[in-house]
Amino acid sequence: LLNKYPEGITANWNYTHALVQFRLHGISKKANEALQVAVANNPHVPKYLRGLKRIPRDRPSHYGIGSIEEAIVFMELYSKCWKSTPGALDWLASQV
Repeated sequence: LLNKYPEGITANWNYTHALVQFRLHGISKKANEALQVAVANNPHVPKYLRGLKRIPRDRPSHYGIGSIEEAIVFMELYSKCWKSTPGALDWLASQV
């Protein structure tokens, strides 16, 4: 699906695409470019993934594309995928 619909605009889509590229190719041009797109669309996600910001106790009831609330929802759904991928968080830190 990621290849069929590369124009994703949500943090869920873009950060998942970046992580898949990292898992497939390691630190590479494809992975780095995918991560740049993800960060450009929602720059809040890396702060949460890297533990620089804490997830609030109150979860958002809605969110807008590119918002802090979207980053919080992303963390609830996908942070385990990032944290369980060896080297992914170090790669993220080196790119942002």
